[in-house]
Amino acid sequence: MLSFVWPSEQSKNYGDDVIGPLHIKIVGAALTRDTEMIGKMDPYLELSIGGVMVHKTKTLDEAGKTPQWNEECSFEVKDLNVEVQFKVSDEDYGSDDIVGEGKCTLADLCANGGQDGNFDILHKGSGAGTVHFTTSFVDFHSAKAEVAASAEAERLRQEEEEAAKAAAAAEAAEAERLRIEAEEAAAAAEKERLEAEEAERKLREAEALAEKERLEAEEAERIAKEAAEKAEKERLEAEEAERLAAEAAAKAE
Repeated sequence: MLSFVWPSEQSKNYGDDVIGPLHIKIVGAALTRDTEMIGKMDPYLELSIGGVMVHKTKTLDEAGKTPQWNEECSFEVKDLNVEVQFKVSDEDYGSDDIVGEGKCTLADLCANGGQDGNFDILHKGSGAGTVHFTTSFVDFHSAKAEVAASAEAERLRQEEEEAAKAAAAAEAAEAERLRIEAEEAAAAAEKERLEAEEAERKLREAEALAEKERLEAEEAERIAKEAAEKAEKERLEAEEAERLAAEAAAKAE
């Protein structure tokens, strides 16, 4: 296969009716028919496309049945169905002898981006050998389709990347929302705990104050009772003293 490469930008140099450029290398031939009775043939090859000769190789003197031309030519392909004819002749004085002829289509040479193979030639229906071609072909239509497919794939990749970023951002936002809610819930719970502790402290203080007031009331009641008992005792003592005084006064009379 040829290493010939057509840049994608080169399609701009061709008309819209051109499918793509075909580069052909006429490597050589392996001939089975010999037109010479004495000596070796002087073969050359003529290549025609669509009935028009596009290349004629140099004549290789005494190359015999194994000529190696290694000559190249290029052609603008507009229709893959166009016929390609190739004819090997032996150059002689007077008139040249046809060794063999073959044909194929441009599609055969353009398939899979190019070919590297042998093509049969015949003489009067009988095999006369093979011709070796290597070709390189760039299908602009396929290239454009590949570029479009690549662009679509890139668009889809970018969309997936953006969707992934959006999903990640949404997930992060949701996680942040849940974190804030958790913090707020924890803060509310802590506030309620502190308020409960404060209420409990005030309740204990109220209970302690009530207990103190109860004890003080009991103490006041005890003191009042003692005072009443003392007053009653003093009243009884005064009555006793008055009685004694009255008795004493009565005895004195």
